[in-house]
Amino acid sequence: MRWMKVVVFAVALLAGVSVSITGQYGAQLVHIEGVGPQGNYMEGNDEREH
Repeated sequence: MRWMKVVVFAVALLAGVSVSITGQYGAQLVHIEGVGPQGNYMEGNDEREH
């Protein structure tokens, strides 16, 4: 039973770290690189002004 708790804890920890890293990269893309807001640099945009 103890090994099961360790496995569940490890999976939960890995999931939390993955979500944190993904959030960090997403925030960097939006706030630093400017990708996404108002469609900037999005596929199919064809240089249209918004």
